[in-house]
Amino acid sequence: MGRRKKEPIPAGTPRVIKRYGNRKLYDTRESRYVTLDEISRMIRRGEDVKVVDNRTQEDLTNVTFTQIMLEQEKSRKSFLPRSLLRGLLEQGGESLLDLLQKGKESIAIMKSEAEEQISRIMTAPGIRGRKGPVFCGIGFRPPRRPSIFSKRESTTASGISFSI
Repeated sequence: MGRRKKEPIPAGTPRVIKRYGNRKLYDTRESRYVTLDEISRMIRRGEDVKVVDNRTQEDLTNVTFTQIMLEQEKSRKSFLPRSLLRGLLEQGGESLLDLLQKGKESIAIMKSEAEEQISRIMTAPGIRGRKGPVFCGIGFRPPRRPSIFSKRESTTASGISFSI
C-alpha cells in the first residue's frame, strides 16, 4: 500500500494545526509535530495559521498566539511593559480590544494631521516670493539666512568695527 498523493492546497486556505490533549501541536499540512516557535515563524512569514482542538474542533488560535507571546516575553524579559500587563489584567479581556481600537484611531488622526500640514507647506508661498517650498535633491532645504559678514565691514564682540 502506497502513501496517498498530497493534493494541492487551495490559495487562502489556512494552515491547520491540531492541538492534542497532551498539548502537542500537529501540522496537518506537513504531517508532523511542530513547536510554538515554529508556529511563530510561520506567522512571521505571513502564513495564515489556525489552531484547533483535535477532539472538540474548538478554535484555539487566539489562545495559542497568546501563549507564543508569553513564551517570547519570558525570553526577552521586557516584551511588554509591566504597567500595560497589569492594566490588562485589571480591566479584563475587552480592554485590550479597546486599547487597540484607540491606538488605531490615534494613528488615523495623526496621519490626517500630517497630511494637512504637508498640504499647507506645499501650497504656502515660498521663500523670497517663490511659489511653494524650496527643495534641494530629495530633502527640504531650509531658507538661507543673511550672513552678518555679507558686507565688507564687520563688528567684533567688543563693538569695534573693522573693514575686510
